[in-house]
Amino acid sequence: MKIKKKTENLIARMLMAILLAVAISAPAMPVVAAAPPSIELTYVPAFGSSEMLQGKVTNADPDSYDVAVYIFVGGWWTKPYWDSPVTTIRKDGTWFSEIVTGGRDERAIEIRAYLIPKGFSPPLARGKEDIPQMMSEYPYAYKERTPPTDPAPTPVTTPKPSVPKSPGFSVIAGILILIGSAVICARKKK
Repeated sequence: MKIKKKTENLIARMLMAILLAVAISAPAMPVVAAAPPSIELTYVPAFGSSEMLQGKVTNADPDSYDVAVYIFVGGWWTKPYWDSPVTTIRKDGTWFSEIVTGGRDERAIEIRAYLIPKGFSPPLARGKEDIPQMMSEYPYAYKERTPPTDPAPTPVTTPKPSVPKSPGFSVIAGILILIGSAVICARKKK
C-alpha cells in the first residue's frame, strides 16, 4: 500500500509540474476590453448649405442612445429644434439631423454632435457662448466650417464722362445757321 500511495503522490506531483510548465510557457491570451461607444460625423454640409448633417455611432446600442446636436452661429444653438433636441439613431448606427431650421443656421462655423443616453434631456442652447459643461461627459464629434473667402476684388474702371450728343442740339444748330444765312442774305439785298 505504501508503494501505491507513493506512486500516486509522485504521479500527482509530475502532473502538477507539467501543467505549471505548460501554463508558464503558453503565450498569454490577450485580454480584449470592449471599445467605448463613439460618434462620428460622416457628412457635414458645406458652409451656406441647407443639407442635413449625417453621422454614425459605433459600439453603442441604438436602443440605448440618442444624439444631441449643437451649432455655433454667434453662439451655440440646439438642433434640430428646442422642442425636439435629440436625434434618433437608426438600427445600423447611422443618424441624420436638420441643422438649418431658421435664422442664419447655414452660416454655422462649428457643429457638435454628442452621444447621450436615451432619456437624457440635453441642455437647450439659445445663443449661449458655451455649451454647458455637463455635456463634456459624453462622447462627441465636431467639425469647424470656414466661410468661403471672397476672391480678390476686380478693379472697377469708371468710364470717362462724355457729353451726350442729342439730336435736338444739331437741329437747333442747323436752324441757327439757316437764320444767320438768311440775315446775311437780307442785308446784302438792301
